Amino acid sequence: MFDARSLADTKSVKGFLLQKGGHFLKYYLENVKEVLSQTGSSENGLSSAEAAKRLEKNGKNKLKEAEKESMFKKFINSLADPMIIMLLVAAAIQGVVAVVEAGGN
Repeated sequence: MFDARSLADTKSVKGFLLQKGGHFLKYYLENVKEVLSQTGSSENGLSSAEAAKRLEKNGKNKLKEAEKESMFKKFINSLADPMIIMLLVAAAIQGVVAVVEAGGN
C-alpha cells in the first residue's frame, strides 16, 4: 500500500505529486507552519473578520448544481448507443421479414 507520509521528503515523489497536482497534496506534504503562513491562517483557524473578508471575495464554499437532463434528452442520447442501434436495425429487419412472409401466404 502506498504511504505518502513515508515518502514525503523524497523530492521526486513530491514533484510527481505536485505535477499530478492538487493543492491538497501540496499542503499535505508541507510543514504545518509553512502551510499556515501560505494560507494566511493560524492554528486556531481564521479570525471572524478574515473569514468574512474571504467569504465576500471568494463566495460561499458551495458546489454548483449539475444541469439536469430532461427525460426526452436522455431518451434521444440513449439512441446513440451502438448496441441500441444494432437492436433497432435487427427489429426493423425482423419486422420486414414478418410482413413479407405474412403477405406470401
